[in-house]
Amino acid sequence: MPACRAEHVQAFIRRLRAELRTSIGQPWWRRWWRNARVRMAQLIRRGK
Repeated sequence: MPACRAEHVQAFIRRLRAELRTSIGQPWWRRWWRNARVRMAQLIRRGK
């Protein structure tokens, strides 16, 4: 963990906001949800 200095925290939050702004337009959560369901189905099939 980096030291919790104010300038470090602010830089991290700025970087996080910049990344979020680019990814909000993309339905990454939909892709993740579909992939998660496919993986679960594969595990269930393998278990039988």
